[in-house]
Amino acid sequence: MVMVYRTGAGPTSRSRRHSNTADGKARAHIHSLGSTSSFHALAARISRCSGPSRPTSARSCSRMARAQKSSRSMTAQAGRWPHPAGLTPGQAEFQVAFDKGYLEATPCPQGQFLELTHGSIPEGLVCTYFSNGPGKFQVGGQAIGHPLDGDGFISSISVQGGKAFYRSDFVQTPEHVAGKILKRGQFRGTFGTQRAGGPLSNLLDLHVANTSNTSVVDWGGLLLSFFEGGQPYALHADTLRTLGVATLGGAVREGLPIDLGGPTLNAAFNALHRLVQRSVGSWAHLHPRQMAVGGEAVTAHPHVDPAVRRLVSFKYSVSPRDPAGHATRRLHTHFTFMELDGAGIVVERVPWALPGYAFVHDFALTRAWYVVFENPVSVDYHAYMLGLAPAAASIRWDVGRPTVVHLIPRPGAPPGARPRRFELPPSFVFHHANAYEQGEHVIIDSVHYDSLPGVGTPALGKKQVDPQVSYSARLRRATLNLRTGVAVSGYGWGGTEAAAPRLPGIPLGERDVLWQSARVRFCGNCRL
Repeated sequence: MVMVYRTGAGPTSRSRRHSNTADGKARAHIHSLGSTSSFHALAARISRCSGPSRPTSARSCSRMARAQKSSRSMTAQAGRWPHPAGLTPGQAEFQVAFDKGYLEATPCPQGQFLELTHGSIPEGLVCTYFSNGPGKFQVGGQAIGHPLDGDGFISSISVQGGKAFYRSDFVQTPEHVAGKILKRGQFRGTFGTQRAGGPLSNLLDLHVANTSNTSVVDWGGLLLSFFEGGQPYALHADTLRTLGVATLGGAVREGLPIDLGGPTLNAAFNALHRLVQRSVGSWAHLHPRQMAVGGEAVTAHPHVDPAVRRLVSFKYSVSPRDPAGHATRRLHTHFTFMELDGAGIVVERVPWALPGYAFVHDFALTRAWYVVFENPVSVDYHAYMLGLAPAAASIRWDVGRPTVVHLIPRPGAPPGARPRRFELPPSFVFHHANAYEQGEHVIIDSVHYDSLPGVGTPALGKKQVDPQVSYSARLRRATLNLRTGVAVSGYGWGGTEAAAPRLPGIPLGERDVLWQSARVRFCGNCRL
């Protein structure tokens, strides 16, 4: 369900177009329970179309309404991702609910006013809520190999004058557009999708479809849609029209986040990769820069630091060079943390590197530190390059390796601060809930798995992980002692697993939550 309600909290600014709400007191809290990919269906459950905002929207939004009426039958399609064997009744119930979130979305780019079926919207409330998630799970009748490989679907609900206006559309990436033209799956996915035709059809193809489906942030006058394996896309916040790749003012290089160590090797590989793309028919649908190595990917989980009014993110690439630029036989993952001011300009850059391929999906931050969890995994590069498995299915869990927590000094950290390294018992961390400093300690609340999770689908079976791990996620607390260098992991809100919440919610034990979401914007001149 989706709930909109009013509190006495003051207004919050999110971009240069934001201003106080009409009465200076109304603030939106919109909670979406369920998959963001079915945000359009969630909205329909609390409202019904009351008539199009303009004549051109009637046909499109009628299709949307019909799609929602058939949502019950569509949930049966979730069976195309069979469930692991041996689930308990509770786990099976969770899996059914999980699958129901992944329904084929119908875009409504022209928009539609919604009629509230219960409650009311405060007249002074002026805001827009944005949501992003996978929304397309088949191309030309062919199902994709994993739900998280679905194309990104952006939804918005704008509230003004006591009315709510819904709009939605797919992020128009070249891969999404190619699917509409070709009526077939043309590109490899990150999690479980391979091009039809077996390994030979995927051999040496390192281009992974940028689904732009993970998160959305309203910042610096643009709506930014993120996917962790590539560059973000910029959209028009009012119309959801895709504007193109967002390089953040030239701070991010387009292309594959791989550097082979020098211009000569990069040029040789690019020539080979162009031949591969021509042979599989992708060449005509991609820009040459998308197929070239030497690019940089951006994390799909940037965070807002309200204390300094900055959007904090990082970009990365993989290269056989060490942090000093010397050629090595081992790959290194090169990070650059970036801090963007309110105008979307990168004002701080902090480089950092790790040996090997570092699978870092999310990060945390405190006043003085960037916080990175290095999971104990490695990559089977041969399986990926030979076309035997997609990228995520080539990741292996390294038994016996610890989880390593890295602290990297932010600009403004105490003089002389250097990167710190702490070890924890093995666990796999996708997402963080909160991080803060307390005296000589840094405390991080994160969602921990016992090992590499499989997320309830056989598409990741080649990882040889226990699918039961998917149901072992717990919110745990890591406490790092800056003086002694000792790290402790446990349940900081009662000391036992029974007391630990099973789903990440409001971080417990900390009153000063550092980062905030940038999905809700407040403005005085939003146009419905």
